[in-house]
Amino acid sequence: MIVQLFVICLGPICIPIWGLFPIVLLFLQKCYAYFKGEKVDFFNYSSVTKKNKENNDNKDGKETTKKAGNLRGTKRYTEVVVIDSDDKYHEILKTSKTLVVVDFTASWCGPCQQIKPAFKQFAKEYNAEFLQVDVDEFDDIAHDAEVNAMPTFQLYANGEKIDELVGANEDNLRKLIELNIGKSKDS
Repeated sequence: MIVQLFVICLGPICIPIWGLFPIVLLFLQKCYAYFKGEKVDFFNYSSVTKKNKENNDNKDGKETTKKAGNLRGTKRYTEVVVIDSDDKYHEILKTSKTLVVVDFTASWCGPCQQIKPAFKQFAKEYNAEFLQVDVDEFDDIAHDAEVNAMPTFQLYANGEKIDELVGANEDNLRKLIELNIGKSKDS
């Protein structure tokens, strides 16, 4: 039996049809707030989570992401680790002493394949552990991580998600890694 996946690719982002539900829900929530009389910015989206906002000590009112604690450990893997089991994924997240960068990807996603060489280069360049998770093979991991579009890059420190980037933008991914890790292994 052949299963057809329906996706919409908008620039560097491929979204399965079922992944549009949260976007529609968010839009409807903003419409509801607007009609209740609240001031609503329909196009403002921030990747900063509520938990990060609560932990933010920045006094000038700007949102910043939570810094990873002490991530000065030595990475165990010099290449991208392709996840082949749920246990391996969770074990690496829990035991890593460095930043963990997870690429949620799919074989049918063009932008995912396009950024793959840069992701492999980052694995050699930075003192972090880089994981690749195929969302079709490990849909339970993707569901638990709340991945709705590919590619999605999530950064973890001490087993907790600290940041996220959706889309195949090499420069933004580099900046996000540098913001959370501080420096490469070469410096």
